Amino acid sequence: MKIIVEIEFGGYHRFVAECDPTRREYQVLRNGAEIRDSVDGRVVVILCETDEANALLDLAELICPEVVLDIVASINLGRRP
Repeated sequence: MKIIVEIEFGGYHRFVAECDPTRREYQVLRNGAEIRDSVDGRVVVILCETDEANALLDLAELICPEVVLDIVASINLGRRP
């Protein structure tokens, strides 16, 4: 099942910078699109499979804890495209 993961703009860029480019998670992150959110400012949305979102969460817990809550919230919402 595809879901939408939404990550705050600054946290997203720090996550990408810390991620090894050879990892599958890096490719998933790079498929994100920047949008303007009227409430939060700029965010990046990533359309991915549930297992990819969980992999992003696992990696974020290790290398970029500041985005963990964004990813958890997206998984819990289970927003579908």
